[in-house]
Amino acid sequence: MKRHRKWVIPAAVLLVLCLVVGRVVAVNATATRFQEMSYPQGEWVPLEGDFFYTSLENTDGYFVRVSSAEAMTYEEFLERFEKPLDYLGEESRHDVIVLKVDFKNQDNTQGGVLIRDLNLVNSARSQSFNPSVNYMAIANPDFDPYTEGIKIQPGTEASLFFVYDTVSRADKVTYLEQQAGKESLTMFLNVSLYPVHKMVEMEVPLTVLHAKKS
Repeated sequence: MKRHRKWVIPAAVLLVLCLVVGRVVAVNATATRFQEMSYPQGEWVPLEGDFFYTSLENTDGYFVRVSSAEAMTYEEFLERFEKPLDYLGEESRHDVIVLKVDFKNQDNTQGGVLIRDLNLVNSARSQSFNPSVNYMAIANPDFDPYTEGIKIQPGTEASLFFVYDTVSRADKVTYLEQQAGKESLTMFLNVSLYPVHKMVEMEVPLTVLHAKKS
């Protein structure tokens, strides 16, 4: 009798385990697969209500476009935006990727675009880079770099420079520095995540960085 009871408990546990595993498999098989869409540089991306965190962002009527993408040395960046080379401390001086991003509002009177998470992603989707507050402040002197979203009047357009220093390692070596020898990089800019993950694909030339190292 004791021997019979010894096997009842494991059998019951096994049954429950099978049910749980079966449920997980069934849920994964029927889970919603969010759609991904990629747009080329220079094309207006219609947001159509797509968002990063919540539909309350209300992006209907808004469009986003990347009109230029450049890799710049620290020196070229400071020269471009008319700042002295010692404007930033030595630990903050990095080569950067600079995007000119345009926003268009067709007819939205209430919503806007969450810009804090317009992250830059490498082609392998293995690394993501946030806009740099320090560099954004230099490139957009009339814009608060801590602003999380942008709202513009219906029927108007606006542009901002988004700057990424691509630091991804504890030793401050940037992703750009790791790509030494390449002519260009394929990068993606996330402009929404749900329910459609929309991205802008671009080729970022590295010729300026080659000139720096030669």
